[in-house]
Amino acid sequence: MLLTSLLVMAVSAASVIAIAYLMNHRRGGKVMDLPKGVEMSIGAISGLFVFSFAFLAVNAQSELTTARKAALSEASALKDTYFAAQGLEVQECDRVRQELASYTHSVVDVEWSAMRKGRADQGTVRRLDALRSRVYRITSSDTDVKAAKAEVSQRLRDVYVARRERLAEKDAAVPMP
Repeated sequence: MLLTSLLVMAVSAASVIAIAYLMNHRRGGKVMDLPKGVEMSIGAISGLFVFSFAFLAVNAQSELTTARKAALSEASALKDTYFAAQGLEVQECDRVRQELASYTHSVVDVEWSAMRKGRADQGTVRRLDALRSRVYRITSSDTDVKAAKAEVSQRLRDVYVARRERLAEKDAAVPMP
């Protein structure tokens, strides 16, 4: 969308320059004096063009920063969950980590494409729900494993919160000039 806006603005500017060149060339290179009102209009239009371009650039940067922040927040929560799983029994640790990796690949490979179309991917959220259910079903009499399970559960809550923030940003877009 930003690229389209910038392209429209660039083509418009190039058209104005080409028309001015052709008009000047037809008159034998003589610079003609424009009425004061026309000069003021040209100045106002040029200022508006610069202002619009600056607004688009700042807004695009803001949108990019917000999207990056949401994605990094979710990635950080996933990393914390991955490391918290270390305290689980080896078999459960491996399974939780595999499901975390599967969810992460699904976000990158499937959900980001779906977000471009303005929706979330239901398969991706089902993967996260399945992981949460797996962690919930872990049982052990070992206090260290219980503590690790509680930590993994808390980190998974952080993943859900970060996911919600990322999905809330899916509708953000750069406005047309």
